[in-house]
Amino acid sequence: MATRRIRQLIIGGAATAATAAAIMTAPAASAQTYGIIFPGGLAHVGTSYNLTVHVAAPNAGTSVGFWVVNPGSSTVVSLGVVPVDSSGNAVLAWSPATAGQYSFTANDDLTVGPDGGSTLGVQATAVPEGSMGGTGSFSAIPIIGGPLVTLMKLMGLV
Repeated sequence: MATRRIRQLIIGGAATAATAAAIMTAPAASAQTYGIIFPGGLAHVGTSYNLTVHVAAPNAGTSVGFWVVNPGSSTVVSLGVVPVDSSGNAVLAWSPATAGQYSFTANDDLTVGPDGGSTLGVQATAVPEGSMGGTGSFSAIPIIGGPLVTLMKLMGLV
């Protein structure tokens, strides 16, 4: 009786070890996207921007799904599926509708959905691009006007 119990423990232990090894060596479900590139620091409502994602070694027919969580929402919304070009890039045109924080996800594993891919947060402002909403120009400020405009451009504010 003891021998049978020992055999059951050995077989059970081997099965458990094999299952653990299979789980540890199973490929992880992850998108092969390499970051979302946004061409500016601050988005402006009503201005169109290209969000670009690079995919490593795309196969023919590879596509990238883009998703966004809009300001004041927790709901993930699909922006669409974009084919990857011959250089491995997928480009989506996007224009913010309201001011606030947008959260983007891009993923080339469309069965996974918005989970797991590359992510990016973008802040959008209602101030029109190229202005600070006033009637004057920062460049007209004596001595510091030029450097101030340059600094604001680097920060994405104008």
